[in-house]
Amino acid sequence: MGFKIQRSGNQIGNPGSGFGVFFAALGLLSLAGGVVVAFRYTRIGKKLASSNYSNHPRRIETLNVIRMGFMVNLIGMLLTLFGAQAISGSLLLKALSVPQGAVGFSPEQLSRLVQPIDVLVVQANINTVTAHFSGFVGSLWLFNRIHK
Repeated sequence: MGFKIQRSGNQIGNPGSGFGVFFAALGLLSLAGGVVVAFRYTRIGKKLASSNYSNHPRRIETLNVIRMGFMVNLIGMLLTLFGAQAISGSLLLKALSVPQGAVGFSPEQLSRLVQPIDVLVVQANINTVTAHFSGFVGSLWLFNRIHK
């Protein structure tokens, strides 16, 4: 089967976890892009709030920035969900590989158990998806405000 647990140094590696961490990192990078787009929202908002009408951004320019926010957050959410699926799958494999009813564990078997850091990685992925979702909702709110 493709999910063979291999020993590498002191840790047990799983092919699914490397794939998941890669996509989770891509999701975090796209979240940084979402922060840049959100900063652009504030710049456009300050221009719109100014009394100098010649400084106001054009409507199409504003809509393009909002569309970019939609795309960055949707792509980031997709990448992070791919990572979360791979990581949770590798954790399931880890949990299923422990023999049931085992009382004494060898050091090799202890490393096969689900560790607290594994749960923390899953929680971090959920937080990243939530951040992308809130960025998407913010873009949607701005888009609806423009079309009033």
